[in-house]
Amino acid sequence: MTVVPAEEISTVRQWADRVHPDDRARLSTVRDRLFAGEVTHMAVEHRMRRGVDEWITVGVKSSW
Repeated sequence: MTVVPAEEISTVRQWADRVHPDDRARLSTVRDRLFAGEVTHMAVEHRMRRGVDEWITVGVKSSW
């Protein structure tokens, strides 16, 4: 398992800044639908920058 130290992604902005540019729109759409009440949960995978030049795949699950 790859771990990113919590202090490196302790805010939503820090997390969002690490999301791969090609995944941002899709992830944002899913999140917005959750917050709007269109869906009650989300489960999505996206790429996240780790370090300078490395991308890892992470899964995000949430419910509202």
